[in-house]
Amino acid sequence: MTKTKIPAFRPVRALVWRGFVAGFYEGEGNVIHRGRFLRAAVGQKDRFVLDWMAEKLGGRVYGKLDGMHQWILNGAEACKFLLWILPYLSPRRQAQINSAVSGWLFRNTKRGPVCAYRGGSRKKNG
Repeated sequence: MTKTKIPAFRPVRALVWRGFVAGFYEGEGNVIHRGRFLRAAVGQKDRFVLDWMAEKLGGRVYGKLDGMHQWILNGAEACKFLLWILPYLSPRRQAQINSAVSGWLFRNTKRGPVCAYRGGSRKKNG
């Protein structure tokens, strides 16, 4: 697993860059949380910006058959990225991220349930 690379810029430049990334995520991104799975993704037709984000922040860019591309971060990488941009997002996005990250952290810490029943059939005795 690669570490998310948060660049070290001069303070003002870093705020502008962080604001750009947050704004880009606000408009084009999404977060998915299911059980022990957390994913942050940004989709767009133009791959250039997504490749740039992957170079600076980690993750991978995947192409799709319909001409769309997605920059994807999973697990701890996604968590770190989402918390990094959180102060720059709208209240609606902040609520989505808080819900997803807190649920993911609860499932992935030793104190939380890390092995939950996932459904299926069980045989009853008798």
